[in-house]
Order: sequence, then C-alpha cells, then structure tokens
Amino acid sequence: MDFSEPKARIDHSAPTARIDLFAPTSRIVISAPTSGIDISAPTSRIDNSAPTSRIDISAPTSGIDISAPTSRIDISAPTARIDLFAQTSRIDISTPTSGIDTSAPTIRIDLFAPKSKLDISAPTARIDISAPIARIDLFAPSLLQQPG
Repeated sequence: MDFSEPKARIDHSAPTARIDLFAPTSRIVISAPTSGIDISAPTSRIDNSAPTSRIDISAPTSGIDISAPTSRIDISAPTARIDLFAQTSRIDISTPTSGIDTSAPTIRIDLFAPKSKLDISAPTARIDISAPIARIDLFAPSLLQQPG
C-alpha cells in the first residue's frame, strides 16, 4: 500500500479491524507529509511475524511515540535486539520511575558507539541487576586506561 496522497488513510472502526499482508515481499509505505500509524484500539498491536520483518522509520523527524496509559514494547522473538545506527542515537526514558527491565535469562546491554554512555538521571535512578549471575563488563578505551 502506498499512501502518497496528502490525506490518504485507512479508517477501519470495526471492533476487530486488521490489515493482513501475506505477499512474499509485502510492505506498507506511508509518505504523506504528516503520516503516522495510529493504534488506538483497546487491545491493538503491530505484529511483525514475517521471517525477516522490520519497522523502518526513515522520515526526517521520525520516532515511535507510545502514549497509551499502560504502554510497552514486547519483543518475543527467539533472538530479539534493538539496533540504533543513527549518528547520534539514544534511548530516552523520561518517566518519573524510569528503568530498563531486563529479566531475560541472559541479559546484555552493549554500547559500541565511540562516545557511548549509559545516562541514568531519573529522580530514583539505579541499575538493578538481579540475574542469577550478574556481570558488568566495561570495555570502553577510556575506562581501560590507568591514570597517570
């Protein structure tokens, strides 16, 4: 589906509305000036279950805005990961009690950017490592250099 008209949209207000794309190389292209995907149904979700599925957001000022009262991103693939390849990529968590819940059996947060950092500035910020075998590896070159 190519939404290139200024006011093009699919408005389906049935209780169980869905769009199924079963073609081998199916995609939804939204190129309107103020385009977006509005998921406001009580139990709505975006299901990427194709073998090589992805959500590509390449607009000049793009983002994923999750403003539901109880919102979450659930990645349940066998090998799930979030890759940020932008020149100045960051993850912003600005809720009053913000945190990253890593309760998988093997947890890893990799910061490979040249100037990568983990900035925790919430009022009650902390790193809670409750895995059976907790480990923090610091491989940044500036952390390996001895003072003096």
